[in-house]
Amino acid sequence: MKNDLENLQPLMSKRGVKVSQEVFHKAVNTIFHDVESKYYDTLHHDMDSSLQEQVDLLADDILKVIAPNVPGQFILLDVGCGTGMSTDKLLKTRLGKYISKVYLLDTSKGMLKQCAAKAVNWGIPFEVIEDDIFSLKNAKFDLILTCSVLHHIPNLDVFLGKIASLQKERGFFIHLHDSNGDSVFTENYVNRKNELRNFKKTKNLPGYFSKILIDKIKGKIKRFTGIGKKDYIDEVNEKLMEQGIIKTPMTDVEIWSVTDLHVEDLPNHYGKGISFAFLQNQLSSYNCISRRSYRFFGDLKMLLPPSFREQEEKWISENKLDGHELSAVWQLK
Repeated sequence: MKNDLENLQPLMSKRGVKVSQEVFHKAVNTIFHDVESKYYDTLHHDMDSSLQEQVDLLADDILKVIAPNVPGQFILLDVGCGTGMSTDKLLKTRLGKYISKVYLLDTSKGMLKQCAAKAVNWGIPFEVIEDDIFSLKNAKFDLILTCSVLHHIPNLDVFLGKIASLQKERGFFIHLHDSNGDSVFTENYVNRKNELRNFKKTKNLPGYFSKILIDKIKGKIKRFTGIGKKDYIDEVNEKLMEQGIIKTPMTDVEIWSVTDLHVEDLPNHYGKGISFAFLQNQLSSYNCISRRSYRFFGDLKMLLPPSFREQEEKWISENKLDGHELSAVWQLK
């Protein structure tokens, strides 16, 4: 895979960035997620049911492989744990009762603060680690989880190699909620997105497309913070300028193009999703025991009109693989 950060150079020049591509990318990611941490769960409530459903399915896929001899001492590492949403959902699955300790890793102090507040209610030991995955040296984990993480990572091949080095023998790597590079540009997927868009226009239903969604989120942030005309994008820009990372403010889309490197249709970055073939190549020391997809019409299930939601549920039950989101479980050989 090419160096994903090279595509950011025109944006960096436009905004007067003098630091390296790596420093710029890390600073934008850390500050953005620190600011977002206070509102993340509320802003992403539409993910709730879809993520729990996918985590349930992936956990059951693991249990099918290891039953009936399920160990009772699984140690979990949640990489890019955010507010702890994904670990919280994993602990609610049938696999959850076998997890005896959780390590929560994130580069964002704000996200870890929110996560720790959740973790005290889980009833099992946990540790928070404010750093990136490369800070971990000799640790080994039975389960490694990433949710909505892979699409943020530059040089993903190196990251996945590090994942494998932290995996216990016959351990499991679970990932979900990343753009499916095998489907996001296909005719079938584009046609389904258009079908939903046309249905909403015809029925005069509320829109959840890019500009409308951005405005809704900004409006919520203003109401939450009470900081007048400022929103979370303003706050991110202010902090980046205070630290001398940028000279002029970035737009919201420009910020997301830095943070969401592998998400399609954003400017200034690689943006082609993550293909299963790439994952197979990079995770060659693993066997894929489960591959799944969802968000077949572009929107998460909670936001779909009833008839589209029924079709989404049908395709999930049939394990159709060409939705927007990719999820999978891998077992170290």
